[in-house]
Amino acid sequence: MSYVDLGTISTKSEKRGGSKIGVRVPGKLLLLGVLLVFLILGFRLLISSSPTVLAQFWSTSGQVISFMIPGRSHLLEDEGVTNVLLVGIDKRSEVPYSYTTASGQVVKNGFLADTIIIASLNRKTSSVSMLSIPRDLWVKMPAFGNLSPQYSKINAAHALGDQFGGQENGGMLLLKEVVEQILDIPIHYWVRIDFAGFEKGIDAIEGIDVVVERTFDDYMFPRPGYENAPWNQRWEHVHFDAGLQHMDGATALEYARSRHALGVEGSDFARSRRQQKVIIAAKNKILSSSTLFNTAKLKELYEVVSDHVRTNVKLSEFPLFFSLAKQFSDKEVKTYSLTDETENLLAAPTDLSLYGGAWVLVPAAGGEDFSDVQGFVKGIFYERE
Repeated sequence: MSYVDLGTISTKSEKRGGSKIGVRVPGKLLLLGVLLVFLILGFRLLISSSPTVLAQFWSTSGQVISFMIPGRSHLLEDEGVTNVLLVGIDKRSEVPYSYTTASGQVVKNGFLADTIIIASLNRKTSSVSMLSIPRDLWVKMPAFGNLSPQYSKINAAHALGDQFGGQENGGMLLLKEVVEQILDIPIHYWVRIDFAGFEKGIDAIEGIDVVVERTFDDYMFPRPGYENAPWNQRWEHVHFDAGLQHMDGATALEYARSRHALGVEGSDFARSRRQQKVIIAAKNKILSSSTLFNTAKLKELYEVVSDHVRTNVKLSEFPLFFSLAKQFSDKEVKTYSLTDETENLLAAPTDLSLYGGAWVLVPAAGGEDFSDVQGFVKGIFYERE
């Protein structure tokens, strides 16, 4: 078995060895929150196509409606279900996506996927489900561009796809393929945002309110810009008190990213829950009357976030998402995580020699047997027994 640590990548020219219980949150509003991200991208496309469009767009509500003419009759789906892959990557403002070497070669920096969530929209049941996938899940990477088949944590798929895929959005395309492979479901659309965009977006809406379930401390939170510093200088202490907390962008990012908290909050399941809480809190703030009907604030949100977000959703598909939202009742969304201990889907192997010494999660069924995981996912997304 070969493995990846991003320092020993196997390419085609060089190979080297190595029970369904969910948390409920308001449904239609969550879907609309995801749609607003798509709209931000739509604004960007409109502006780039004509320098006069922005003024016209904001001048009358008619302009808002006129561009929303669908180019197809329906969204991509499978058995009445549309799956959207939501990804947050560990890129900050000071690190570029790519750079040019002295010889003129353009090299892409590879950024890991820190957050991986699937939002599944089921037309038949008018319901929305969210599933968090742990970044430490051990998976097989398929051949992709100049990359040879090999094993790695799933969070490396985005970095490897960008670095060795040889195509635009290679990171998201490889991650999408890996997710489809291990879960045996189609991913129809994807949205990606980086750390800088996340922080700026939260600050643009003047912060979010989150109910912190329990007090916790994390003494090994990564210090921005200290990734290559001596080990004892790479970390900082973050602390959160239980109860309702108002968070700015930097604080919300710390809350969502914390991985080494003492006690229960140090688990992958707790981290997944916190990430989902942040998404829901951001949705609530964006769709509040103080933001949604504030043209200036929406314009600011677009300006600070648009360069940090990418998606494969076409502009002509935006109205179809809105049409779908109208079909959904105000049923609650269910949120899930593959690391939920009540499901016993994943396990942490004690012998780490096969994984390059890294702490990983593998199917509890053993080896590469994702059948139980696939059954669980299809059960919550497609409501199969």
